[in-house]
Amino acid sequence: MNSGKVFEDEVQGLFELNGLSFTREGSKRTYGLSHSGKGKCDFLLDKSAIECKTIDIDTNLRMPWPGTKNTPIKAHQLKALREFRKKGFVAGILIELRRKDKLYWLDIDKLNSIIMDKGMVKALTNDILSEYATELTVLADIVEIIRTK
Repeated sequence: MNSGKVFEDEVQGLFELNGLSFTREGSKRTYGLSHSGKGKCDFLLDKSAIECKTIDIDTNLRMPWPGTKNTPIKAHQLKALREFRKKGFVAGILIELRRKDKLYWLDIDKLNSIIMDKGMVKALTNDILSEYATELTVLADIVEIIRTK
């Protein structure tokens, strides 16, 4: 079972349920939009760019530093999120920590703060996410985040 695709399917279902138009970049399919832009994140909405990550344990949520291989978060994904943020988008990573049963929204600006404050951390652990990210009670909380920004 591909946990990442299952998580993305849950997010997609949530967006559909709430009548949000989006492009699911990983599958290159467009839902409710008249055009499809090429991007490097899982979901592109009107003014939001979201990369979804689901991980079993937080120490596996490794960062793409030089010399690090097979990281869940890729450098090109972070670059794309930063570019969307510069264009005024809400941009960040929606993170599911399965073993801890936690959901977080990490705005790309907060990721930059982590790097500025803590340096090149090896992984986005639960402690770091608790300090810098927004913990979501339920997955549906992401809809409010993207609607209110």
